[in-house]
Amino acid sequence: MKFIVLEYDVLDNENLTNTEKLLYGYIVALSQNDKGYCFASTQVLCELMRLKPRQLKYCLSNLKKYNYISIVIEKKNSKTVF
Repeated sequence: MKFIVLEYDVLDNENLTNTEKLLYGYIVALSQNDKGYCFASTQVLCELMRLKPRQLKYCLSNLKKYNYISIVIEKKNSKTVF
């Protein structure tokens, strides 16, 4: 059985949409690896969340705005790290 865990402050944040909360949960789940961060591509996250790239970008920027994630773009392989 797989599930997503959300901290109460994320779940209770009225400034985040339910989509943003779910995306945050996926990012946290995908960060459970030996590197400790999520390195899923935009395409993977769009498919997972069934979002268009523009919608995903908005959700990510809102999560960043409220300091739930930080975004690092690795230039060598053009991947985004959360």
